[in-house]
Amino acid sequence: MNSLPYFSYVYFFASGGPTLIILGIALLLSCILTIERLIYFHTKRFSSEKTQELIQIISVAFRKKSRNKRSILLQNARTLSPIEYVLRSCGEYVVSQTKSASLEKYFEEAKNRFIAEKLPEIEKYLLTQATLGSISPYIGLLGTVFGIIQAFSAIGSSVDSTNYELNAGIAQALTATAAGLLTAIPSSISYNYFRKKAQSMIREIEINTSLLKTTLFH
Repeated sequence: MNSLPYFSYVYFFASGGPTLIILGIALLLSCILTIERLIYFHTKRFSSEKTQELIQIISVAFRKKSRNKRSILLQNARTLSPIEYVLRSCGEYVVSQTKSASLEKYFEEAKNRFIAEKLPEIEKYLLTQATLGSISPYIGLLGTVFGIIQAFSAIGSSVDSTNYELNAGIAQALTATAAGLLTAIPSSISYNYFRKKAQSMIREIEINTSLLKTTLFH
């Protein structure tokens, strides 16, 4: 009656077959990407107070056409958050213009270009997470098929086949299915969460650049 001790993590991985190795690598990769994205969105936050302060700095520089202000707008551009980078880039652009005619129109074009520059950084690894979440169940299903083939091969190979061979095939089938789901679920959750975070950041950039435009030209 003491059947529970037969289950262990070693047995789980041993019975999963070769597809479990692939799924294990996929799960590890998904965890690494999730941690990287968590660190990114945490370190690239830019408070509303700092945003308002930056907009005022850009406004003053624009009114006075201050070269000193212009020179500090894009210092350490690589370490800036996407919101700060786009605002500072727009500020650097308007301060550097000598002609005010149609500047408001060109500001919109420049803003879209600066946002596009940051999109790959904001949406980094989203496609990878989506791919891991979508293909993992199929890899698990492939392992399931291999396990069932092994089980039926054991049944049909000879009349002297032991239950061990049959059970091993069934175990591989079920383990591969479970591993596929255990990989797909976290990857899908991670993808949806960070897609929402990316959309929120892009929306925040759009709102603040529109506020900057209103402050500068109205």
